[in-house]
Amino acid sequence: MKFYLVPRNYYNSNRATIKGIFMADCIYKYVEKRKIESLYIQIDNSYYKGITDDMKFFLCIRKNSNFCTMWPHRINFNVPWNIAKNLTQIKLINKKTGGKKIFKLDTTAAMNKPYEGLTICVPVLYYYNNWLQMFLFLEKWREQENAKVVIYYKSLSLDVYNLLKYYEKIKLVTLLPAPDIEKTKNIRLRSPTSFFISHLYFDDCMYGRNIKYAAVMDVDEYFHFFNSNKTILDYIKEYSILYPKKTFFNFESMYMSYNNHKVDDSFKFGTTVSLLKDNINLKGKSITLIDKNDYIGYHYPLDRKNIIGKNYSKNFNFGHGYRFPKNKAILLHARPNYIFQKFKNSMNVVILNESQRLTLHNNYQLLKKDINFNYPLVYKNIITNHLDKCIKEEEKKLFKNGVCIKNFDYCFKKLEKLDNWIYAENDKDKYYNLIEFK
Repeated sequence: MKFYLVPRNYYNSNRATIKGIFMADCIYKYVEKRKIESLYIQIDNSYYKGITDDMKFFLCIRKNSNFCTMWPHRINFNVPWNIAKNLTQIKLINKKTGGKKIFKLDTTAAMNKPYEGLTICVPVLYYYNNWLQMFLFLEKWREQENAKVVIYYKSLSLDVYNLLKYYEKIKLVTLLPAPDIEKTKNIRLRSPTSFFISHLYFDDCMYGRNIKYAAVMDVDEYFHFFNSNKTILDYIKEYSILYPKKTFFNFESMYMSYNNHKVDDSFKFGTTVSLLKDNINLKGKSITLIDKNDYIGYHYPLDRKNIIGKNYSKNFNFGHGYRFPKNKAILLHARPNYIFQKFKNSMNVVILNESQRLTLHNNYQLLKKDINFNYPLVYKNIITNHLDKCIKEEEKKLFKNGVCIKNFDYCFKKLEKLDNWIYAENDKDKYYNLIEFK
């Protein structure tokens, strides 16, 4: 569990001055009946009741045969601001079980001014090893000059880790080890280990720092505006004035493939791409206005009855957002299995002009010199295929032992051999386990 003091400039900050995020059992067939209404914050002789979001808001799997029952939850406490602003910790009480525990209250966001640029929240990286992809992603945001990238990781290859530490040093990246349930706890076996718990980290990205504009971006995605020298943020501010009631701005997703397949440090391969409609990610990606939304999500900001972007509730109002016409701006999706394919009858687009290419080349040379970064300039094979193969091989054992089918701990020994990995729990200064509370 983790608790945050909500900045006063955030949406609904008068309704909830303290927000909590935690992992808990979430079984779909009980969502209509079950409520977590026994948690209180005790301050002296006063008790402030925690109100959980609608249970349908939680990512409960419809079929429990895969044993994945631990999912992210949210809880709100409306402690009067004149009291809450002076707290550095809270005493949590479970009136149902009698449990009591002191938790630190993260006041970082509430006690600082909002960052005026774009904050990019990256889904948790798990056995991630494509440093070239990461380099191109980060340089795109560096080019904007008004963006910060928050990256949570569980395991990174050494070359990616060294790269990210460099960008952390120049203050583009905040690199954070992703907290997790302690490995010795049986409840960890019922929890996914990566994709499906990313909302823990999205919430931390949003409430752990004071921000105004946020986007959840995978490292193979870029926002692209056609025929313009303006920054992305310039456009968002401009369209926020044109459409003052909109709460997010959305970009249609298009697969991209490099026309030049010769990858070298001239980066000429990165100048021109061909486009193909992305028929999987039809919802695209969005930039969310934090003063108008409670939470950020993979594709759109989250309403109270939608969490992941696959199955939006009937109550979700897509009209709250604005989608840019695809001749104005798009989301470039540079999936490793597409970037060197040839698309038929596709449109060619210049995504890197000569000035930008030279800057990219020069920044790469500085990087190499600064940290002696001399890894091969290649796209590595993604680990996803190895994960899928391993899970399939271990499927019977997972079912027999009641382990979540999306828990990749069982594949540790096989994956460990594939690269030189840096693990989150080895960061003794920043890593912490999720604390169990009953």
